[in-house]
Amino acid sequence: MTQVLTENLVLQKAKVDHIKYVRNLNVWGMDLEDIGILTKLPNLQVCSLSVNKISSLAVFEGCLGLRELYLRKNKVADIGELGYLKNCENLRSLWLSENPIARLKSYRMLTIKLLPNLVKLDDCDITPEERHHASAYSEEQLFSLAHPVQSDPEDDRPLPRSSSDLSFTKPQHLPDNVSLSSTAGHGSNRYNGDDVPVGGAPAKRKPNKKPPPKVDRVDRDREEAALREREAREREARERELRER
Repeated sequence: MTQVLTENLVLQKAKVDHIKYVRNLNVWGMDLEDIGILTKLPNLQVCSLSVNKISSLAVFEGCLGLRELYLRKNKVADIGELGYLKNCENLRSLWLSENPIARLKSYRMLTIKLLPNLVKLDDCDITPEERHHASAYSEEQLFSLAHPVQSDPEDDRPLPRSSSDLSFTKPQHLPDNVSLSSTAGHGSNRYNGDDVPVGGAPAKRKPNKKPPPKVDRVDRDREEAALREREAREREARERELRER
């Protein structure tokens, strides 16, 4: 049975009497799949939806005031879903790690390209070097690089067998000291159909190492701390406004 985020649950979690007053919402770890109610929250600024079963970002297309969005450990798999966040020009912090989309090789560069106002992605600050690398490619080129990274032994989706499977060329304005391997995650050698470098010996493969699991409690505490900090700032602003009247 599909778990739905209802208006009553939103009001209960946000502790307000009408959805138009909802600015901060934390519905962490509730197995939610349907979050359509978020389209009715015009003033939403901070939203924590980590550890649910959300697969689409379409509901955020109209959340123009959104500043922080936490969606760690959901089921967002289509790289095209990032396009729904392009209108969220106030979005500064986005967390999509441990979604299938985060295993795509061009995921981080494409996210930075599509959302130029982001300051933090997956709890890591975006560096000037990353912005520079992302700006060197068009959106089409980065989308063409979006194929799965098989870091999970249970993930049986195939990787490209050769560099010819990647239909892009190095942009003319990319600096000489920036290589494709440093920007797109691919080496500079060309491979034949047997995964052997042209004119060379068979390529050595590094064993896939599964990253150690993250402690959910730590990440949850961090998200909740961000929400509490924002709520405290809003209370201070309201109190200051009352004193000045």
